[in-house]
Amino acid sequence: VYCLLGEACALGGKDKKALEYFESGLSEAKARQNLPTEEYCAFLTIASDTAKKLGSYSKATEYLSEHALIVGETIDFADILMKAAQLYLLQDRYDDAVTMLDKSAEIYGEFYGHGSDKYIDTIYEACAALKKGGVELVPIDTGAFEGVPLLPTKLEGVMCVCPDEWYEGFFVA
Repeated sequence: VYCLLGEACALGGKDKKALEYFESGLSEAKARQNLPTEEYCAFLTIASDTAKKLGSYSKATEYLSEHALIVGETIDFADILMKAAQLYLLQDRYDDAVTMLDKSAEIYGEFYGHGSDKYIDTIYEACAALKKGGVELVPIDTGAFEGVPLLPTKLEGVMCVCPDEWYEGFFVA
C-alpha cells in the first residue's frame, strides 16, 4: 500500500512525501516478500527517480543498485548502470561514472554490437566523463590509421575505430 501511495504522491508532485512512502513500502515488501518482482522493480525505479528529483543521489543510487541486483546482466542492467552513471556525474564522482559506463558499453556491445548507437553513445559519455574528471584527451595522429574504418566522433581527442578482427573499439589518448 505504501508503494502505491508513494507512486500517487510522486505523480502529484509531492516528492518528499512520496519518498517517505516508498521507503516504508519497499522495506515492508522486502521483509514480507509479498510483491511480484516486476512490481517491486517498478517501484524501485520510481523511488530512484523521486530521490534524484530531491537531490538525494545516494538514496537514488541505492534503489538502482537493488534493482540491478534483481535483474542480473541484461539490457535492463545496462540501462540501470547508465542511470547510476548519471547520478555519479551529478555528484562529480567521475571514476564511478566511468566504471558504470564501461560496464554498460560492454553489455550493449554484446547485445547490440560494437557499431550500435547504444554502444557508441555510451563510449562518448565515458569519454566526456573522463574529460570532466580531469583526464586530458590529446588528439591522436589519425595518419597512423590510414585505411582503418573510423566512426564519426563528437569529442576532440577521441578516435573511434570501427570494430573488426583487428580492433576492439575506441581509443582515448
